[in-house]
Amino acid sequence: MSDRIPPGWGNDNNSFVPPSGDSRVLAYGGFWIRTAAALLDSFILSVTSLLSGIFTLPTVHIEHWQGDTPSYQVAYRSTDFIGQGFSWPMPQFEVHDYGQYLLLFQLLYFIVLEASPLRGTLGKRVLGLRVSDMEGQRISLLRSLIRTLVKTFISFPMLMIGVLMVAFTPRKQGLHDMVAGTLVLRSERVARLDGQS
Repeated sequence: MSDRIPPGWGNDNNSFVPPSGDSRVLAYGGFWIRTAAALLDSFILSVTSLLSGIFTLPTVHIEHWQGDTPSYQVAYRSTDFIGQGFSWPMPQFEVHDYGQYLLLFQLLYFIVLEASPLRGTLGKRVLGLRVSDMEGQRISLLRSLIRTLVKTFISFPMLMIGVLMVAFTPRKQGLHDMVAGTLVLRSERVARLDGQS
């Protein structure tokens, strides 16, 4: 497949001329296909979170409570008939909070995959999308970090305005794309006038 980029930008002035073997070029990834990729990524991350939750079940241990009436029953004295000095087994549940680790994993998922040779998350790759710089090249880890942080902490939380910008900007860029200087491109087959595609 050709890595030719859309006409009118970048270093390739003949970007819309299809190569002899493959007539596909890269076009901007629009709002709906990027939304579908985001939903796929959400599903993948949800399954991963569920699996990690299965392997990190709460710790349960039994402690024997000894002494008089528990403090929460002192006001009512509902267990005074039991007497003093008894031992009562009390199960204790210790739920581990892995929320911060899951957030870190999600951030790394986007940062590493979009800067990797895959040039996109699994959801993007399934739908033929790739993240690139303004010249159509693979982005650096730093650029991917900036893009992901702006997307996570600004574009989505602020009424998703930074994400909705994808539908209205000429190059289909969200706020995070503009700040990081990135594009999301997709493969598109060019129709030829001789009836072949």
